[in-house]
Amino acid sequence: MRIIRRYRSVHSGWLEILEEDGERVLDTEKANYSYGLLQEILEAGIRTAGLEGVKNILLLGLGGGSLIHSLRARFTYRGPITAVEIDPVIIQVAREEFGLSTDRKLKVVEDDAEHFMEVHATRYGLIVVDLFIHTEVPMVFTDFPFWNNLHRLILPGGKIIFNAAVGRGSSQRLRVLKEMMSDHFRFQTLEGVGGANTLLIAKRR
Repeated sequence: MRIIRRYRSVHSGWLEILEEDGERVLDTEKANYSYGLLQEILEAGIRTAGLEGVKNILLLGLGGGSLIHSLRARFTYRGPITAVEIDPVIIQVAREEFGLSTDRKLKVVEDDAEHFMEVHATRYGLIVVDLFIHTEVPMVFTDFPFWNNLHRLILPGGKIIFNAAVGRGSSQRLRVLKEMMSDHFRFQTLEGVGGANTLLIAKRR
C-alpha cells in the first residue's frame, strides 16, 4: 500500500489517497472513509435492506462516493440519489480522485446532515446514514431530534441503513435509540459486519 496524495481537512484532519492492489481507497489517519472495507460494509447493508420498490435514495455522508458506485454498478440502481456532505474537501476528493460527477439523477449537497434533515422536505425510500468522525458517530445522530427527522423524511415502508459507531458506549446508545423509536420503526441489528462494524436496519412502520 502506498500513499498517492494527502489532503488537509478541518473536519477530518489528514485525508489520504492510498493505492492497494491497484485500487484506490480514501482513509483518514484513523479509519477507512471510502472504498475498501467500508464499501463492503455498506454493500452488506444494501443487500440486507434491499432496493425493491425504492424510487429515490438519500445518502448522509459521501466519502469518496463508493456507495454511489456500488448502487449504480453492482446493484444496477438507476433512480435519483442525493448525497449530503459537510466537508468540501471530501467532495473535492470524490470528484478529483474517484471520478464522481453529478447529473440529473445525482445531486451532491454541501451541508451539515443535521441541518439538512431539519429543513429538507423531500421523502425517500431509502436513507443511508454514514456519519463518522474517524471511528465514532457523533451523539447528535443517535438522539431523538435527528431520528424524528429521519422518520419524517422516510416513506411508509421505507428503510434506513445506519452505520453505527464501534467505540465504547455505542451498544448502550443503540439500545436506547431502538427503545425510543420503537413505535416508528422495526429494527434489525447486524453485528460484526466487516469484522467490527454494527449496522442498524430500520424499517418505517
